Amino acid sequence: MELHRESVPTAHAQPAPDPFEPFAIAAVELANEGLIVLGKVVEGTLADDLKIGIQMELTTMPLFTDDDGIERIVHAWKIAS
Repeated sequence: MELHRESVPTAHAQPAPDPFEPFAIAAVELANEGLIVLGKVVEGTLADDLKIGIQMELTTMPLFTDDDGIERIVHAWKIAS
């Protein structure tokens, strides 16, 4: 597969909320791939909700809305249903 410039996403800096809002992150093991992926957990999930070995699913969630009114989306983990 050939990499094209158009296929590389542009990184957008997230403005820091004021005051700071804490959020949970999770290190999720992808057993078949042999990887551990660190990522943000969906809003509304507290660190106390997370336990070692809990099954997680990858999803998306809004991260912020930029000055042009564009909602910026990020991948995030959620507890599997």
